[in-house]
Amino acid sequence: MVLGHHPRTPHHHKRYYLLMGTVIVGVILVLLLLNEGGDFNFLTGSSSVDLDGGEKESLLEEKKIDFKLDFNAVPKIREITKTAKIDLIFDKPTNKIKVNEEELELNNLERIEMVLEGFEGEIIFDETTISLKGEASKISLNGIDISSQRKQMKIVLNDLIYNILDLQGVSFKEVTLPSGEGELKLGEKMKYSLEKEAVKVEGFEGEIKINEEKTSLMTMEGKVAKFSTEGEFNLNFG
Repeated sequence: MVLGHHPRTPHHHKRYYLLMGTVIVGVILVLLLLNEGGDFNFLTGSSSVDLDGGEKESLLEEKKIDFKLDFNAVPKIREITKTAKIDLIFDKPTNKIKVNEEELELNNLERIEMVLEGFEGEIIFDETTISLKGEASKISLNGIDISSQRKQMKIVLNDLIYNILDLQGVSFKEVTLPSGEGELKLGEKMKYSLEKEAVKVEGFEGEIKINEEKTSLMTMEGKVAKFSTEGEFNLNFG
């Protein structure tokens, strides 16, 4: 029997091209899905993603570390920021305190506790005095709320000498403390004793409490993006 040569039929070619076309389309779809929200370079195979504000903030938050500092020195801070609550305890003030451009009458009060909630504006303070210029959603004096028809009340006070200052839910871009002594805790396990060390903190979020009636003047507790110390031992994070 003579075996003849049978040529390939076009059917095989059609299946081949159909398979290749499906693969190419699939690759393009995968690249498009990977590239959603970013830019993909088909020549280099690299991709860059543009993050919105919330995503950037989330990534920065993941890099922050738990931080607590008990220190016998107080920083000088001047910054426009937001704070959930400001608790001030002071004796009879010598300077004017204005709410909605009206001066508060505090002559009959010897020791005063002022609480501000939802404050937004400029905060200036050091070891002995504080100045505020901004707005708060709620203000109370010795437990009595100040009534106002406005949702946000304007408040201005300058160089108020305080005994206790408690800033809760506050954020500061940078806090620089002079040389001092205290204890620093990082995370859950690391603890350091500081002697004649200067401390610099960046990206702080949390609580700052200053109490003139205690040996350890200031406590900072919250999260930080960066910090460093300068002295006998230098520590760095971030």
